[in-house]
Amino acid sequence: MPTQQQAPTTGSAETPVNPFKKKLEEEQAQQRGNHLMLRNVLNAVFMLMALIAMVGIVASPQGSTLIMVWYGLGLVAVLVKMVEVMLRVPFMKRR
Repeated sequence: MPTQQQAPTTGSAETPVNPFKKKLEEEQAQQRGNHLMLRNVLNAVFMLMALIAMVGIVASPQGSTLIMVWYGLGLVAVLVKMVEVMLRVPFMKRR
């Protein structure tokens, strides 16, 4: 009588698991979680500063020197956003 061979199932004990790759993925997930709160705060600061700068520019009277303050605030808001982007992009981080 012929015997039937069973096909190996996925995830069986026969397939080796690379423990180093698994640990690296866990560390990367943890780092993303650590930076998430900081990124959210930086995004909120950016949006608030950019909104204040835009309203200040629109509301400034023509010929006022105060408009330079609003442009400066907008520039600082862009710098805050750049910091947030550096936290988001993985190859920009120090190892």
